[in-house]
Amino acid sequence: MQPALVGLSSENEYEQQRLERIQRNAVKLQQLAVQQRLADLHRPIRPTLAIQKIRAQSQRAKEPACKQPIRSSARVRGVAADGATSSSDAANTSHPDEASGQDLMTQQEYLTYTGKESTGIATEGHFNGWVCPAICQQYGIADCAASAWNESGGGKFSFKIGKSAIPASLKAQGYSNARAFSATQLRQNPNAFFYRNVAPGQQQAFGDWSEEEHSLFLNTAEKHGIGDKWGLFASYIPQRVGYQCSAYYRDVVIPACLVLDSRFRLTPQGKAIFAGG
Repeated sequence: MQPALVGLSSENEYEQQRLERIQRNAVKLQQLAVQQRLADLHRPIRPTLAIQKIRAQSQRAKEPACKQPIRSSARVRGVAADGATSSSDAANTSHPDEASGQDLMTQQEYLTYTGKESTGIATEGHFNGWVCPAICQQYGIADCAASAWNESGGGKFSFKIGKSAIPASLKAQGYSNARAFSATQLRQNPNAFFYRNVAPGQQQAFGDWSEEEHSLFLNTAEKHGIGDKWGLFASYIPQRVGYQCSAYYRDVVIPACLVLDSRFRLTPQGKAIFAGG
């Protein structure tokens, strides 16, 4: 009987030690808050305000943007006008905040909408003249585009400007590459020259146009047409360059329907949008 009692005693002692270890471990787990942390891992995570903001911005970025009217001016499309004309020749008429197509009206529709009448000059969107004759005579410019180009060296026309063709002296004065190059084109490509430069000896005017300039602008449009080759057009307006004439056409003349140009549309507020055509 003695061996059986010894085995039972050993078993009871082992069980007691096991229970004591369990109790000690439970106390340690409680001290370490393990159960609470396990519960936290299973709890749904609520996004912070910063995360919510990022998600909202991401969602907005996925929304399709409103499609803007396509700008189709010759300058953007890289189409040269007749013969040796410049890329700066086109109607620079597009704006980043253009109205939606459904709000746009032709000039005739706009006149009806506003209850106005106009006897504006009709144009097909082209300037049909050449450099102002007085300018041609004063500076020895040929009497047509082909002659001017060929008599000044000819060659293949290109919109790309080589570095060697840009006068360093003008660059040193702060001229852009385009303006510095155009300043060399008085006799070969007058359209490019007058788009960014006034006639030699003249001082470029800025700011509001005078009544005299306004009348001269409309007289030139009526006599020679209007809508492209803004450098050639500007040769008739002393102290103004081509890009200024283009802007005046878009911002003042077209909204007032002083020239009727089917390539333009107007918003209800009277803002001109170049629609092409």
